[in-house]
Amino acid sequence: MSERWRRAVGADSYEVSDLGRVRQARGGRILRQHKSSYGYQQVHLNLGHRWIMKRVHRLVTGAFLGPLRAGYETNHKDGRKENNALSNLEHVTGTENQHHAYVNGLKPRGERHGCCRLTEHQVRAILASSRNNCDLGRFYGVSDSAIASVKKRRSWAWLKV
Repeated sequence: MSERWRRAVGADSYEVSDLGRVRQARGGRILRQHKSSYGYQQVHLNLGHRWIMKRVHRLVTGAFLGPLRAGYETNHKDGRKENNALSNLEHVTGTENQHHAYVNGLKPRGERHGCCRLTEHQVRAILASSRNNCDLGRFYGVSDSAIASVKKRRSWAWLKV
């Protein structure tokens, strides 16, 4: 099957392909893509007298899936932000997108999270302990409210004990 091209929504002088490429409508020059600070591929578009940055996955879904409804986001099915092929993109709710990220290990949690102050072993010990939250907080170097969150399963709820 050959690559399909459609006009980019909001940028009529550009076209977007179902393989995630962007080109000028006149001349057909393929635009170079750059990675944003969040890891998404983006392109510079000249709209009239100003240049703007657009994320490629939003251009592809806008052209092929239609406008994004309120409360919906674009999800990369394989979890790779650089894969902007139409077959890899879908519109989902924010909750569905977050669930997809957790299920596929795209969102770090527990010790893999950069702000983590406790280990899994420590959390299991906290859950098994009968000591008060202040004592445990001092012992592990965290606040008593952090200990309370662990005990009430507001944090580390996914950890099987």
